[in-house]
Amino acid sequence: MGENIKIASSVPLSCNSAINCMAYSSVFKIIITCTEDSTITFWNLLNGRKLFTKVSAHEEEITQCVLNDSGRILFTGALDGKIKAWNVANGNLIQSFETRGDYEITGMNLIDRKRLLIVVGTDKKILSFVDLKFESLEPVQPKLLYGGINQHDDEILCSDLYNNLLATGGSKGTIKIWSIDSKRLFLVLRDKKENSNDTNQPVYRLLFLKNDTNLNSIILISSESGFLSFWKLSVKKEDQLLTRFYGCHRSNELILSLTTNTDETILITGDTQGFITLWDIKKKIFNTKINCLNTWRCHDSAIVSIKCIPKFQKEMNLDILITASNDWCCRVWTMAGDYIGSFGQETKWDLLDQKSFISNEIENLEHEKEDASDKTPQTSIEKSFINDSNFSHSSKFAYLDSLKYFKKHTRTYLPDLINYDIDQF
Repeated sequence: MGENIKIASSVPLSCNSAINCMAYSSVFKIIITCTEDSTITFWNLLNGRKLFTKVSAHEEEITQCVLNDSGRILFTGALDGKIKAWNVANGNLIQSFETRGDYEITGMNLIDRKRLLIVVGTDKKILSFVDLKFESLEPVQPKLLYGGINQHDDEILCSDLYNNLLATGGSKGTIKIWSIDSKRLFLVLRDKKENSNDTNQPVYRLLFLKNDTNLNSIILISSESGFLSFWKLSVKKEDQLLTRFYGCHRSNELILSLTTNTDETILITGDTQGFITLWDIKKKIFNTKINCLNTWRCHDSAIVSIKCIPKFQKEMNLDILITASNDWCCRVWTMAGDYIGSFGQETKWDLLDQKSFISNEIENLEHEKEDASDKTPQTSIEKSFINDSNFSHSSKFAYLDSLKYFKKHTRTYLPDLINYDIDQF
């Protein structure tokens, strides 16, 4: 897992415990963070202000969250298998759901047009809640979407949905594609190794590229430890795995977040070292090298969720990235890597005014610090005082030093592409 690096306490925290998941409501321009102490916090994206908080939303820590298509209803799943639905406008509880088991919820997918909520977890089954109406607060009972037997031989760790297809990934490397309409297994991209006690690497995240309507050219991306695999939905085994490479900065790290920009020209990944990486997938050719466009460090621990928010006003120059981490922080960036701010900081930002961004403040403080250093001779004691990260948190230079590794890299890190034969996995 990620190596924890202590940040000076002058850096503001967004939450009181590690963030496990995040959602974005485009209709309200609200960012929602869910934490391991079962707190749900609603933030105003436009300026970073906290709107309201739901404390003890579940009895156990919240592990997953998802919004409906309108962005008005939030579903949260917890470590004990409980699921709840919330009104995003006011935070009120709308409905609760029982999964008939005490196990971790690891994935939730919603099909609004069918009023269908699909839930996966560590009990190896795929559950569904059908005909969602939210008529009462009484717990709703689930149905087994694919019968009473286990759908995996391993714990299901993640899922993703594309039209009629549901992809599930397991702790032993299993990747399966299911048909929602026929309620049947459609395709197995990878199962556990036959005639061997060895297993594949766990599948931590799955992501469909959803802009291509041709079934024969649908691409599924899987994150297995620090590796990214690109799969084609083909019935021929030899045609399924297109490429595979290591996408982290250091060995023995994991990629725990996957997303793309709106037109799916850029793949965005976040790892357990707190690095975000942008990959060029514009050409949609995955049997050749995939170039790294940019990378920088966003957090001092694992990034668990990334949201790419397209420009929603003409005055905005670039798309916005939101990163959530188990370092208790949720931060806002431009696609170019400029640091806008952190939810929970005292000074608020304005997305339409770049002068309010923290990156602009860092640049100004650096110039001011350089000018002060040039004009004022310092004794050895004064130099030691300024360079000490534990001195007064009210000092603006202390705040600058605490943010030093959030600045964009002058030299972009370019991971080497590693190709593997499919029979190795």
